[in-house]
Amino acid sequence: MAPRPSLLLLLIVVLLDSLTGYTEAQGKPTPDIYVQSSSRGMHYIACYTTLENPTSANISCDLYIGDSRRPYSSAWTTGIVCMFTNVRGLRKSSTVSCAYRVNQEPQSPRSDRATIVGQPAKAELQLSAEVISIEGSVTLRCRGPDSSPASNCSVYTDSFPIEIPDCELTVSAVELLRGKHGVLNEIAVRCLYSLNGRQSLLSLASAVTVLDVRKPDVSTEQDETRVHCEAPAGTTGAYFLLYSSVTDTPLRATRAGGEERAVTFSVPYRPGPSQAYCCRYRTLSKWSDCVGAEAQRETATNPNRLLWRHILSALVLLAAIGFLIEHFLSHRPITDSPGRRRRGSENTAQFVETVC
Repeated sequence: MAPRPSLLLLLIVVLLDSLTGYTEAQGKPTPDIYVQSSSRGMHYIACYTTLENPTSANISCDLYIGDSRRPYSSAWTTGIVCMFTNVRGLRKSSTVSCAYRVNQEPQSPRSDRATIVGQPAKAELQLSAEVISIEGSVTLRCRGPDSSPASNCSVYTDSFPIEIPDCELTVSAVELLRGKHGVLNEIAVRCLYSLNGRQSLLSLASAVTVLDVRKPDVSTEQDETRVHCEAPAGTTGAYFLLYSSVTDTPLRATRAGGEERAVTFSVPYRPGPSQAYCCRYRTLSKWSDCVGAEAQRETATNPNRLLWRHILSALVLLAAIGFLIEHFLSHRPITDSPGRRRRGSENTAQFVETVC
């Protein structure tokens, strides 16, 4: 059966219309697309229509992801630039393109694709040591995820940044302290790196403990031997011990005040060969939390109660012993009474015989 002329005419009209639209679309300038990403995962995308003299104030733009034919987002403008702001949900390395339409005219060709560059993953900080002395040093290494090498790193402590071009640096304890003094100094260290011109998130904090235990200063006075011992700055309330050069047993011991860091020892002056003195100090930590049962704590805090218990137990024991002794004596048989009776009988017998 031959197709009807009306159906053939309709197909020809549709084909010509689509070809005309395609030709008009191909004749429109291709837009340009620019992408800018923020550190919070938001992206700002601009679609430039490149129209020299737009003849209409109604220009709409569509944003596409990859090869998708369905617009991801749409925007409108009265000029030549469509802005897509606060675009979220785009994965790293996604490609985007845009196209525009003036009024009801066919859509322009798509722009070239632009790649979404997300923020680099959080940095990882590696330490060669976690505890060092005041004379020591520590090596800092800033790495990307899975310990991948990084470049253009920065290390941040509590008070200052350190630039590390090759992302690995050995830092002395004195440089880490930067004027801070104390027996235990804990320095928090973080780092970040750059990738394709974008900075990563800061790494988690890692702590470096610097042991700043220095020799105390000592001095003497001649009227009586007075030895002044002073701990380093930042050390207060320490326990000081005085020694002589001829014995390892401490001669004196005292504790500095809560806010003091020095004490003075007085020892008798002894003429003759000079005797050298030296001192050392100790620091005490804070009290730990108390643990244990309530009864144990009660006994520990009330030692007099335990003493009274022992005294009462001893008194009860003595009373029991006395009762047993008294009971034993009251029930013991008298053994010498029969003897006296026997001697009486003998005397009586003798007396009778004499009378006879």
